[in-house]
Amino acid sequence: KNRGGMGTAHFVSRLILQAPNLISVNAGSNLLPPESLEVICNALKQTTCNLTRLDLMGNLQLSSTIFPAVFEFKKRGKPILLVPSQQGSCAPYDADP
Repeated sequence: KNRGGMGTAHFVSRLILQAPNLISVNAGSNLLPPESLEVICNALKQTTCNLTRLDLMGNLQLSSTIFPAVFEFKKRGKPILLVPSQQGSCAPYDADP
């Protein structure tokens, strides 16, 4: 079951590291906590991949204002990571079903 959270962040980071020919990932609306951006960005720093788009939109706890390092990652001059520009107002993440 996909309940989002850090499990999704670790899955996406493994995907980035193990699939160098991957071009696009849509991980939007996965209830990722803010600390997940660090995990994903660390994976992007460790590899040279063909990834041109990693869509994290719809994750209301993420934003480029809380983790501006998302702008470091570009392909052909365009940002790879797509995150909301502002954090949404939502309840804290809860993995319980």
